[in-house]
Amino acid sequence: MSDKNQLTISVPEAGRRYFNLSRGGSYEAAKRGEIPTIRIGRLIRVPVRALERMLDKAVERSRGIGGSCLMAQTHGPSRPTAPKPTLQTQRRPGRPRKAERDNTHSASA
Repeated sequence: MSDKNQLTISVPEAGRRYFNLSRGGSYEAAKRGEIPTIRIGRLIRVPVRALERMLDKAVERSRGIGGSCLMAQTHGPSRPTAPKPTLQTQRRPGRPRKAERDNTHSASA
C-alpha cells in the first residue's frame, strides 16, 4: 500500500511527518492527546484522517481569532507546571515509618 492510501501510520511517523518531532517527542505528544491515536492490542496507530481533521480545525481557529499562536489557543497561556509528587509526598499522614519511629525513640532516650 502506498503512503497516500494508508489509513493509519505509526506514532513516530506521524510526529515526524506532521510536526517534525523525534520518536520520543511523538510518543509524549500522543500520550498528552495532542496526536490522536487508536490502540489495537499493544499496537498504537495514528488515524491519518483524524489527524488531518484536527489540524484543519486548528487552522480554522487560528484564522478566526486573528492568527494568534496555535499553542496558546489549544493549551492556554504558557506557564511552568509543578513537578509531579513523588511516592514520599503521596503518603497519607499518620503513623511514621519504622525507621522514623526508631530514630525518635533513640533520640529521646
